[in-house]
Amino acid sequence: MTIAEFIKSAGLSMNATWTDHNPSMEDSATMDHWRCTIRSGKSRMSLVFSMGVGHNGKQPELADVLDCLASDASAYPATTSGFRRLTRSDHQPLASLRSADVVSAAPSIAPTAEALAPSTVVRKIGSSG
Repeated sequence: MTIAEFIKSAGLSMNATWTDHNPSMEDSATMDHWRCTIRSGKSRMSLVFSMGVGHNGKQPELADVLDCLASDASAYPATTSGFRRLTRSDHQPLASLRSADVVSAAPSIAPTAEALAPSTVVRKIGSSG
């Protein structure tokens, strides 16, 4: 399915409004930035889309924005379940300091009974002379 066919079958439309920066990009002062809102029925998704100044302020086309999103998404594994996951990332871990559910098998540092060090017979191995 082409992007144009996808746009038509999903009933997608887009509105793009110029904005002065892209909060997701560093060193993008020489680019044109657009706040894009993609709609399908009552659903919508907003994002900031940036293009080089060579486009001379031309608004992005919906097909170009979707093509860029598809290209960016192809870098993620196929098992990615979506943009909003129920689990937290390493950068935003759960705010919990609970101990582990399983008791550790670490030895006690305060033994309850005295014991001697294990003894091992040591023999001189090898030849002399």
